[in-house]
Amino acid sequence: MVTTYLIIAHLLADFMLQSNRLVAWKMKQFRGVVVHVCIFAAVALIILFPYLTHWQTWAVIGGISIFHLIIDQTKINIALRYDKYALPFIADQALHFLSLILGGYYLSTLDFDLPNTVFF
Repeated sequence: MVTTYLIIAHLLADFMLQSNRLVAWKMKQFRGVVVHVCIFAAVALIILFPYLTHWQTWAVIGGISIFHLIIDQTKINIALRYDKYALPFIADQALHFLSLILGGYYLSTLDFDLPNTVFF
């Protein structure tokens, strides 16, 4: 289930909460990529709120965020250098999903004592 939450956070941050203005900023300045990754991290922290009592959740979100930053900046560098956008985008998303699946799998192997709530 935690993998699903990470994927939802990614989809929200990469598609729903990323405006055209932010995409343009990312293409011009590294700071735009940092802001985008901070948005992903914030969404992940909100969605995984019940899991935050465990340091492993913080470590996974931090690790995925750093990986997200590296992937996105590499994709931008390749796209701008070669004026190709489709293949870098596909590779970018595949690597994002790989990191989300690995992070979610790791967290799913842990024994979380979660509160009994409606949403989780």
